[in-house]
Amino acid sequence: MPHHSPGVTPALDDRYTLEDGTPVAPSFTLLCERVADCTPEWAADITGILAATIRRLAQEMIQTSRDHRITLPIRWTDAWGETHETVTGNPVAFHAMRGLAAHSNGFQSIRALAVLMSLLGTIDRPGGFRHKSPFPRAVPPSAKSPNSPDAVRPNTPLATGPLGWPAAPEDLFIDENGGPVRIDKAFSWEYPLAVHGVITNAWRGDSYPIDTLMIFMANIAWNSSMNTTKVQEMLVDKHANGDYKIPFIVVCDAFQSEMTAFADLILPDTTYLERHDAMSMLDRPISEFDGPVDSVRVPVVPPTGECKPFQEVLIELALRLKFPAFTAVEGTRRFRDYPDFVVNFTTTPDSGVGFLIGWRGKDGDKALVGKPNPKQWEQYAKNNCAFHHVLPEHLQ
Repeated sequence: MPHHSPGVTPALDDRYTLEDGTPVAPSFTLLCERVADCTPEWAADITGILAATIRRLAQEMIQTSRDHRITLPIRWTDAWGETHETVTGNPVAFHAMRGLAAHSNGFQSIRALAVLMSLLGTIDRPGGFRHKSPFPRAVPPSAKSPNSPDAVRPNTPLATGPLGWPAAPEDLFIDENGGPVRIDKAFSWEYPLAVHGVITNAWRGDSYPIDTLMIFMANIAWNSSMNTTKVQEMLVDKHANGDYKIPFIVVCDAFQSEMTAFADLILPDTTYLERHDAMSMLDRPISEFDGPVDSVRVPVVPPTGECKPFQEVLIELALRLKFPAFTAVEGTRRFRDYPDFVVNFTTTPDSGVGFLIGWRGKDGDKALVGKPNPKQWEQYAKNNCAFHHVLPEHLQ
């Protein structure tokens, strides 16, 4: 029967056989089998933390999440349409970001923390880890990347975004032979859920050679890769005929990093004090738990020398390449510059949804959805460069 059916208690462990003979097992059973050998003694040998200490900490987390729950008198409706009169919280919180993720096996460490939070019931609960608008994004039906070479054509906008969450084999971005289409082999049988750096495959010409490599604020010749010596060799390596394996390298950076020494073309970028920026609801806004929050940066000092915000470079490239979203019907430029782009871009012509959610509408009296407001940047600047939309309690 469908999951979350009314009155149904889900099976958490054991193995079962469906009416058609298909063997099945709950994910909890599979998890228990997978980590059966990962005992406190096993972890103690790796970490140097006593097995007794590991057991004590685990017991403290279990007892806290089970015996010290928080109950708040807030009426809400869950994703399956069931209404609840109260919100229950578990006061066990974890925090893991770039510091942990950047280390060896960091992805797996954070993945393990996510599994632990799921077991303790602390995800999206007061006292634990709470999602902030517009996350979590991978809620079915999730965004999908292109799934066929035919979906990527010259002079044609993508029908979907370049990234996504494949949910079935038919969502994979593979060719007629089952091979990867992207040079980083993302969304293929090889790496169905991962997006990688391209430098190694670009050097190999796997799965195809490239003629230009554009690097933005990524110092892969020094600290943005795990194998700097080999990467530096790749950047200058040549074919037997003397041609570079990566023929043309463009580097955009605000500083003279190790990477600029390998560049054929350097585009000097600005620092955050010299340009407009938008922490948009369409990307990764700052947000709060009680509602969406987006923000902007406005220039404090003018750019020096030949520095130009990279956003302006991208808009200029899009115009020269005649991208439809950046070009008017008569072929003229649709946006004057990046600030104009942020104000006037909408997801579809009449959606009223743009990069920023604050002070929308012709008079700036709308929130979330509304026509472009020509004075939107000024409104943000007058309000500490941020807009906070508080959701009703039952939606928080």
